Amino acid sequence: MLMRKEDIIRQCQKQNSTVLSFPERGPWGSNAYRGNCSGYVHAFLIWKYKVQKLAELFAGSGTGYDVSQDMGISYVGADLNPNPVRPGILCVDATQDEVPDDFYDADFLFQHPPYGLEIGIPYAGNMYEDPTGKLSGSDLGQMPWDIFIKTLNYITMKYYAAMAPGARMGILMGDVRRNGHFYSMLNDIVKPGEVEQVISQLPTT
Repeated sequence: MLMRKEDIIRQCQKQNSTVLSFPERGPWGSNAYRGNCSGYVHAFLIWKYKVQKLAELFAGSGTGYDVSQDMGISYVGADLNPNPVRPGILCVDATQDEVPDDFYDADFLFQHPPYGLEIGIPYAGNMYEDPTGKLSGSDLGQMPWDIFIKTLNYITMKYYAAMAPGARMGILMGDVRRNGHFYSMLNDIVKPGEVEQVISQLPTT
């Protein structure tokens, strides 16, 4: 256990609004993993929506797994990394593989997708080995924006269709400017179902 559940909830209760501003990212996962988000985002969603089982796409550094352990809930993650960093994360190519069976009974599906090629954060061959180059073809972080968005929307709809009745999906995303161009995942991403809430997050140290 990295933090006591009571201490985590106390921090979440201070942020019960549409703007999250946590003073630090928390002890979960690894901040050396590029693109890693604050574990308090996971914790807030778990607390806010009374999550009993969290499923996570693009599980990366294991932050979601660690938070779920401390919050005392079930967890299953999926990531392209052939050697996942936590035992609760499955090696899955979301661009091609079927939705894992363990995802079907989750009551919350969280994803913090990579950004497209323009953002310059590749994972396959960078954060983990890709000796044959095959994984790079499925790495969203190495796809030009139009292909990236098309692929991400396909993945989102595939996993949305597998969600249990009444389950929620949360997507952490941001807008980016590069070389005079504006890239907005919020504008371009597919939005299945009913949008229940938009929550902003201020930068975390």
